[in-house]
Amino acid sequence: SKITATDAHHEYRGRPLPAYAISFDHPQQLTAYVSAKNGSFQRIRHRSWRWFDFLWMSHTMDYQGRDDFNNWLLRAFSVFGLLTVLSGFLLWGLPSLTLSGSTNWNEYYQDKQLQQEYNSFSSSARLTQPLFRLDSWFQFKQSKSLTNAAEAEFAYEQQNLLVRTAELYFGVLRAIDNLNAAMSEEKAIKKQLDQAQQRYEVGLSAITGVQEAQLAYDLSKASRINAEGSLFSAREALNALIGREIFSLDELGEGLLIESPAPSSKEEWVDIALENNYQLKAAYLRKDAAKSNARNAASNHLPKIDIVGSKSESETNQFNYEGINLNGQGIPVPEITGRRNFAIQFSMPIFQSGAVSSRRKQAYAQYERTNENTLFTQRKIIQDVRRARSGAVKISLR
Repeated sequence: SKITATDAHHEYRGRPLPAYAISFDHPQQLTAYVSAKNGSFQRIRHRSWRWFDFLWMSHTMDYQGRDDFNNWLLRAFSVFGLLTVLSGFLLWGLPSLTLSGSTNWNEYYQDKQLQQEYNSFSSSARLTQPLFRLDSWFQFKQSKSLTNAAEAEFAYEQQNLLVRTAELYFGVLRAIDNLNAAMSEEKAIKKQLDQAQQRYEVGLSAITGVQEAQLAYDLSKASRINAEGSLFSAREALNALIGREIFSLDELGEGLLIESPAPSSKEEWVDIALENNYQLKAAYLRKDAAKSNARNAASNHLPKIDIVGSKSESETNQFNYEGINLNGQGIPVPEITGRRNFAIQFSMPIFQSGAVSSRRKQAYAQYERTNENTLFTQRKIIQDVRRARSGAVKISLR
C-alpha cells in the first residue's frame, strides 16, 4: 500500500513521503517501507520494534511525538523525583518543634484570710536543629536495613507459598495414584478370593486357602480405605492453603519432560542461591541493622551539637490599682513578660557510671549473635541447595 501522510504516532513517522508499505506474512508481522520517488529502502518495522517504540514512549513520557525527551511532563517528574530524594536527606536532619502552654488560678491567703486571687497564663515554643548527631544517622541506617529485611522476608514467603502449593498439589496427585493402585489391588485380590471359594466348593483346595485369600482381601480393603483417608487429608491441606475447595485437579500431561538440572555443577547452584536467596538477603540486612545499632550505641560517647531557639510569654494578673477596689478586691493589672533565647548546645557524656559502655557492649554482643545467625543461615542454604540438586538429579535419571 502507498502512504502519503503519517501522524506523530505512526511507525514510519519522520521519514520521506510518499512511500510504499510492504507487509510480509511473518510471525513478527514485518513491514518494509520503500521510497515511492526513487525506490530506495527506508525502514523495516516488526512486532519487537513496535513494543520497543511503546516502551520508549513510556520512558520519555512524550505522548505526542514519542521522541522528545525534553517535554514538560518529563521535566516535572524529574524535578519531583529530585525533591523526593532531597526530602529524604531533610527528614534525617529536620528540626524538632515543641509547643507548650498553661493557665493557673492563684489564691493568696494571710492568716487564713483571702488577700488576693488572680489568673496567670504562660506559653512557650522550642525549636531544635541538630548539627552533629551521629546517633540519628545510625538510627536512620538501622531502620532502612530493617525495612529492606522485611521486604526480603516477604519475598521469601511468597516463594515459599509457591513451593508449598506445588508440594501439596503433587501430594494430592500422589494420593490419587495410591488410591487407584489400592482399588486395582482390591479388585484383583477379590477375584482370587472368588476363585479360592470355587475351588473349595468343588473340593480342589482346603478351607485354609479360602481363609488366606479372605485375609489378603481384607488387608487390601483396609489399604484402600487408608488411601481414601490419605486423599481426603491431602485435598483438605490444599484447600486450607488456597482458601477454597478444590473439586477437580488437572493431572500432569503425557508430554511432561523431566530434564537434568542446569547448571550441572553443584557449586554453580550454590553461587546462584547465595546471590538470589531472599532468606539470606534478609539475614544480611538484619546483620547490617545490628551493626548500625552497635555503632549508634558507640556514638553515645561522642559529642552532640544542636541549635536551640526558644520563646516564652507569660501574663500575670497580680498587681492592682492603688486605692481602687471592686467588691473588696482590687482591680488586677495584667503584666505580660516575654523572653527569647537562641543558643548552640554542646553535650558530651563524661561519666555515667558505665551505662554508655554497658549499652555499647550489649549492642556489639547482639551484633555478633546476628553475625553468627547469618553464617548459620548461609550454611543451611548451601546444604539445602546441594540436597535439592541431588534429589533433582535422581528424579531425572529415573
